[in-house]
Amino acid sequence: MNEKIICEKCGNEMVSFIRGSSCGVECSKCGWGLATTYIEPIKTDETNYTLSIPKISEPDIDHIKAISNILNVNFLKSKSLLQEGNATITDKAVKIRDYARSLNEKSIQFTITPDFPYEI
Repeated sequence: MNEKIICEKCGNEMVSFIRGSSCGVECSKCGWGLATTYIEPIKTDETNYTLSIPKISEPDIDHIKAISNILNVNFLKSKSLLQEGNATITDKAVKIRDYARSLNEKSIQFTITPDFPYEI
């Protein structure tokens, strides 16, 4: 049900938008529009997600540093957790997404449970 919204000022078709924490419609011709607050669903998700990194027998320095930053533990503890397959962290969706992005940058594989419904 995509109904066209017509601008009150000039009669042109309005275009919908989402920018940061705002959403609404605006006229591409005269600029008139309406806006309201938009909160991304990920920011209100109260689910605790668990990010797990599988066992890495010989983790390289970049992997160890990344895990150390995410888990907030020292270098040796990070290396041990990776080698044992015990590198996990549980947190809310926004934080898990940030951790996952950081791991993707380093090409480190991971899983998230329960199923993570947001783009990483």
